[in-house]
Amino acid sequence: MASRLKTCYRNVLPPSCIPFTSDKGKKYFKEALPTGHMNCYFVIGSQYKTQEEPGGYSGLSSLVMVLNAFHIDPGIVWKWPFRWYHEDMLHCCTPLEEIRKNGISIENLLRLARCNNLEGHVKRFSVESNIDEFRDVIKNVTLKEDVAMILSYNRSTLGQIGSGHLSPIGGYNPIEDKVLILDVERFKYPPHWVCLHDLWNAIKSIDESTGLPHGYVKLWRADTIIGEKLSCNCLERKKF
Repeated sequence: MASRLKTCYRNVLPPSCIPFTSDKGKKYFKEALPTGHMNCYFVIGSQYKTQEEPGGYSGLSSLVMVLNAFHIDPGIVWKWPFRWYHEDMLHCCTPLEEIRKNGISIENLLRLARCNNLEGHVKRFSVESNIDEFRDVIKNVTLKEDVAMILSYNRSTLGQIGSGHLSPIGGYNPIEDKVLILDVERFKYPPHWVCLHDLWNAIKSIDESTGLPHGYVKLWRADTIIGEKLSCNCLERKKF
């Protein structure tokens, strides 16, 4: 008789990761609100979604959150008659099947974002980088409502199950030096606070898929900057 397949309902967060809905998590949120470093939360958090596919879709799901949060019109119908971003629309640049299997690099994620009317830049940390530089970026981004930040980091460094992963940040508590991660694999881990120092170690670790350190993508609407927008040379998407 065939053995019953083992299933899983979430994993338990390690002690270093504080659940957003716990008493401590609520305390961190309340402390951070007056500082202004939760300003990003209300924009990106309003579009918080669960990763559509296990595995390699964390980058796509994070990008979908940003696109919908920044009111980007995809120009194509999701479910008639609504135009709304969904992971399956992000089929240019890299085939979806390849992303589902292997994930997506932060460089290709930025390229895909630019194909969909966002602009931004990628940062991978080097031996010259330091934690204060990273903290300053976190502080700056979390004060804004028109900029989003998607982290690429190693789960195992945080004591979690898994390796490379991408998710947006939802805020920063400067009193406790904690960063809120809106983990898109909500079926695996809930949103949680992590110490910035621990997150720094998870981001500067080597990404096995590229051989380079992890990093982040910072994104904003392309029409909010001065200069020529990079054009999309990928497959044309049918407009409605």
